[in-house]
Amino acid sequence: MKGYVRLDIDAFAGRDTGRVGVPDREKDLPMAPSGRRLRCMETLTLVVSAFVAVAFLGAGIAKVVGAAAMRADAERFGFDYRVYRVIGALETAAAAGLGVGLFVDGMWWLGVAAAAGLVVTMVAAVIVHVRVRDTLQQSSSAIMFGALAAAAGVLQILTA
Repeated sequence: MKGYVRLDIDAFAGRDTGRVGVPDREKDLPMAPSGRRLRCMETLTLVVSAFVAVAFLGAGIAKVVGAAAMRADAERFGFDYRVYRVIGALETAAAAGLGVGLFVDGMWWLGVAAAAGLVVTMVAAVIVHVRVRDTLQQSSSAIMFGALAAAAGVLQILTA
């Protein structure tokens, strides 16, 4: 039948079937910093973990340097600003840990620990949002970034 494409599940899964005409998908995969070729799950891990790391790096630095919006949030939540700076330093350190877990061979556990720390931080943030009676919309960033941090940790475990 003209135009019909047969899906070769074995070749797609990376198993060598020995069939003629099956393209070598390995050479078409993007390269990781370590020189290995990235597969789909590794690419997803890289994208999600990098996004979470950059987001928390920005938020952490904003808290540490004392951005006006962060000072206002600290006051609204009832925190002394020095405590809020410590939270920012922890977020910045966790962002660095996610990066190390991604790019340093054998250090995946550090990325998982950093992601777990960020999940705990975001659970605490949701509790604080509830305590000050914020709306769901105001709490949604803590919920979303907590879920993304959890996903980053799970993905780093799965691709270790």
